[in-house]
Amino acid sequence: LYVSYQSKVDWKLARDILRCNPCFHTRPRYDSVIYEALDDDLVMGQLQLVF
Repeated sequence: LYVSYQSKVDWKLARDILRCNPCFHTRPRYDSVIYEALDDDLVMGQLQLVF
């Protein structure tokens, strides 16, 4: 999953890849994310499924 976002460090547009794979080079790989919820709180989560 490709994600574009504005960096809070230098305010430039950046792009990253989020991975969610139970067998990534023989080991599980579930990336973590931080996102802004509707009430402006920051929420942490871990990807479990991408389709």
